[in-house]
Amino acid sequence: MRANFPENLNDPNMRLGVVPIGALQLDPNCRDAKVKVLRALQYIYQNKELCDQALQLVGNAVNPQGEDARKTGRPGMDYWQILVLASVRLGCNLTYDELHDLTYQHRALRIMLGFSDWDMGSDDCELFTWNRIRYNVNKLPVETLNRISDLIVAIGHKLVPDAPEVMRGDSFVVGLNIHYPIDRQQLGDGVRKVIQTCAVLAQGYGISGWRKHEYLMKQNRKFLKSLSLASRSRQKNAKNRLMNLYREYFAFVEKILERGLTTMEALNQRQDLDLSPSTAYADLFYYMSATEYMRELTMRRIVEHESVPNAQKLFSIFEPHAELINRGKIPQAIEFGHRVLVIEDSVGFICHHEVMDIDMVDKDVLCRAMENLQKRLGNKIRSASFDCGFHSPENQTRLADIVSQPCLPVKGVKLARKQREEASVAWHNARDYHAGVESAIHGLRAGNGLDRCRDRGYDGYERYVALAVLGRNLCTLGRILMEQEFEGSHAAYTKRKAVNF
Repeated sequence: MRANFPENLNDPNMRLGVVPIGALQLDPNCRDAKVKVLRALQYIYQNKELCDQALQLVGNAVNPQGEDARKTGRPGMDYWQILVLASVRLGCNLTYDELHDLTYQHRALRIMLGFSDWDMGSDDCELFTWNRIRYNVNKLPVETLNRISDLIVAIGHKLVPDAPEVMRGDSFVVGLNIHYPIDRQQLGDGVRKVIQTCAVLAQGYGISGWRKHEYLMKQNRKFLKSLSLASRSRQKNAKNRLMNLYREYFAFVEKILERGLTTMEALNQRQDLDLSPSTAYADLFYYMSATEYMRELTMRRIVEHESVPNAQKLFSIFEPHAELINRGKIPQAIEFGHRVLVIEDSVGFICHHEVMDIDMVDKDVLCRAMENLQKRLGNKIRSASFDCGFHSPENQTRLADIVSQPCLPVKGVKLARKQREEASVAWHNARDYHAGVESAIHGLRAGNGLDRCRDRGYDGYERYVALAVLGRNLCTLGRILMEQEFEGSHAAYTKRKAVNF
């Protein structure tokens, strides 16, 4: 359903001070990303068919029970407002606190949300707290965000029909918001969370054994500090002292785990215990398991001097899906996160993105991604360029069947030289044009928050990437609209080179 905002200035239902979204004036010479994102959202709202499709997707995600479910809760935010806030969040690389502040202070955003200056401090506006914004935005799953982004790309290709003919793609690592995974710190994090969770459950269910939980937390911090200082010591007996400290700490960890196990057994005997996955009991079960695993892993590395393969390591107890990626590139040779594939068209729309599974590399996803993209765009892609990381003999053959002008460099000095000598002019032009995909990746990192994921969990990671891609595509759509509407607009300025092959 469409948001219930009056567009007619003579509408008797229009509230005093409300500016229609279609009448919102944006400065074409302002280069801030908010101007372009808001212009794209304004265009979507004025296009009834496109707006209905986008809001239907939002509605199906937020209220899967249907239209009548709107009466059961979630006051103060309709589907259009959720779409606007989700678009602006990473379209402008904002935290939830910054987005909360803009809903009160940014006049153009308030008009896009359906507010006016008369609403400042009203009950409706006070409902837009940062926590409520986060709760509603996080209700949009990855599939919904991807489908909305596809709608944006489709309308952009109607404005620029030649845009999908040329594609270029590459992968990069979106990091996780975790500290560097040192074993003792990982183990200390697990002990800390076990103590905290057990203390909360013991207080809630009247179980003894955790009255001195603050003292145990202090002991945990003291052990970690001593281990840190001993590991950097240059004294002759530093190694022996470090091993003795680790043995003492392992004994302390064992005592905490045994006490935690006793608490879990006491909880299991209660009839009123909530065993759903979102409860503190489920958190305690996970933290107990993760801490026990980290204790065994640390003992294998420190005490037994065993070389543990990366596949068996846990890089974060808070983000257990974290993957170590050794790209060997300066300034960060090693990164912790996941590889993300992006494929960009000739005007800057991210037509396809994909979070790769653990241990997957570029060549594993290329052909499947290009086949799906070519099918979705109606076989309009004629040229596609990638780097040598996507090369394999099978990919060379399959990519040539998918597009008429493939550009996929081979590995090896001699083979690469032979390929360049035998390649066509179109291949060389596509290879020269391919370097611009690094600009798109930099834009996603610096302008759309994909340098490091700020959301939690693997689902949050995928949603965060999808929000960034949606924001990027809206910014591109807004730039194209302002370029067509205002000649010489600073907001539409771009250094992107035109495709001439």
